[in-house]
Amino acid sequence: NDMPVPISDEPVEEFVAQVFSRIDAMEAQSAAPVVEAVPHEAERFEWLSAYIDGELGAGEVEQVERWLETEPQMQQFYQQ
Repeated sequence: NDMPVPISDEPVEEFVAQVFSRIDAMEAQSAAPVVEAVPHEAERFEWLSAYIDGELGAGEVEQVERWLETEPQMQQFYQQ
């Protein structure tokens, strides 16, 4: 356990700050980088089909709508 041990004459605020600092450092080490998972092209068109059918969750709907705003190929398939 790497948590700090309180010293009797140490101010409580300083000890608490050390504990939270250590927790933040541990979380930073264990956390995987945040990368938005973007499906492969075939899977993107499955998402588009599911979007048209109303079968996606809110996050997936937002992703498909971003594609439709920015990607001509997705716009073309959506209009067909």
